[in-house]
Amino acid sequence: MKKMFFVIVLLVLLLVPTMAHGQVFGDINIHRVFFPQVAFGSDSGGEWFTTILAINTSNQPAQLTIGFTAQDGQNMVAPMIRSNGAPNPTMGHNPGDIPPGGGSWSAILRASEISTTSGAMVAMIPMLGGRDLISVQVTYGRMRNGRVESQATVQPSDPSRMSVVRAVRFNLESDSVGVAVTNPHFESAIVNMEIYDMDDKKVGTARVSVPPHGQIARFITDLVPELKQTWKGGKIIVTSDSEYGVATLGLQTTLETNGEFTFWSTKVSVVN
Repeated sequence: MKKMFFVIVLLVLLLVPTMAHGQVFGDINIHRVFFPQVAFGSDSGGEWFTTILAINTSNQPAQLTIGFTAQDGQNMVAPMIRSNGAPNPTMGHNPGDIPPGGGSWSAILRASEISTTSGAMVAMIPMLGGRDLISVQVTYGRMRNGRVESQATVQPSDPSRMSVVRAVRFNLESDSVGVAVTNPHFESAIVNMEIYDMDDKKVGTARVSVPPHGQIARFITDLVPELKQTWKGGKIIVTSDSEYGVATLGLQTTLETNGEFTFWSTKVSVVN
């Protein structure tokens, strides 16, 4: 019966775009965990990829369902490669029972096209006694000349109407700070960003619209160009007009002196 339930959930992910994040199942012991940034494909400088690892931390077999959406909010076909190397392009996937006591399932999103695609992922995780039965880890990375140049953890995020991203820019020429935001609901969300310096003084604001089920990833100095030569970091307060909130991830990048492009994610503090 449990297997059949998750198959039905997967069919909903595939066939009903407005339910691609599974919000209709929120009241029957399913935790929707959002990962606001996944990336794959290539550009002139290297190749982007995303890894997914699911670990069953319970003492019973458990299943999860994952789904992918593009920046415009449409279901996204992700070029999934299973751990055995078999390709499995999919908009949503259920790997079946994951064995208890640390059993795992893993996959990688990797494409050879000379274009870069980014979007978001949601994992629908079963709960028992208020606790997730499966832990999901997501990273996105970049390869150049056959080796991993940089890799970052995508912190899982629950939707919130307010969150705080903290960041530091050590080098104003090479360091960038950004946010990735995914909107898990049926209507567009207006996202406001208030940028503060290290002295907690507001130095800029920005506003973006995120489509239903869509995603954005933007650098603050692209949204507020006048901060590029002055802002050394501080905090970004992200708010949404959506009553359901948005899921947010902090991003930082730097261009090293040897020409390598490195990046990492920053933990977001949710304000209730």
